[in-house]
Amino acid sequence: SLKVIQSSSTTVSAPGSHQSMYLSLPSRHTHPTNTNRVSGYEEPQSLTQLVILQQLTTFLRSGKYTGDIDGTPSKIVHVGHSFGSFISNALIATTPHLSDAAILTGIAYAGLASGTFVEAFALRIATLQAPGKWPGRDNEYLTWADTAANAAAFFIGGSYDEEVLWYTEGVKQPIAAAELISIGSELILPIRALDFTKPVMVCPPASHLFD
Repeated sequence: SLKVIQSSSTTVSAPGSHQSMYLSLPSRHTHPTNTNRVSGYEEPQSLTQLVILQQLTTFLRSGKYTGDIDGTPSKIVHVGHSFGSFISNALIATTPHLSDAAILTGIAYAGLASGTFVEAFALRIATLQAPGKWPGRDNEYLTWADTAANAAAFFIGGSYDEEVLWYTEGVKQPIAAAELISIGSELILPIRALDFTKPVMVCPPASHLFD
């Protein structure tokens, strides 16, 4: 049997199942004056997400997963998109024995935090951009300014349904400043998978910055 682990948020899915399991594990660092506020600057949460993915994979591979997925898989394929691709890439770099193959989409290894992208994204402090929408976040969490900024950074003109653009605007989540400046750094999240010798498919952006 084949099990697929998809990383965008951390998602585990199986063929024939319409259910998924979502895990959320915040950074252990919080705002120094308010323990209910999660800092977006003190520690990149990508390392936490990597540990979650490693643990989920270990549970699946050992048959200890107790959800709606039964049995022990013969192979596990990690599928990631955008940030999820970096997490899946880090998994095969740090624990190559946990994966049998990887599919990495929407990933750009070079120029991730380029001036062009940052300018197009028009980042703003999330709590000021949408007061009350994301409680518990300090001013070190960012979000793009509006639908125009979202389109400029991620969409190709004339090639997408506007309803998709409006949907992504409605469900967008804040970005930790530490994540933005550290993603792609080998010192923070190793991605050089020199010991991984199994199949890998990389699908970079075809004609735009990211997607």
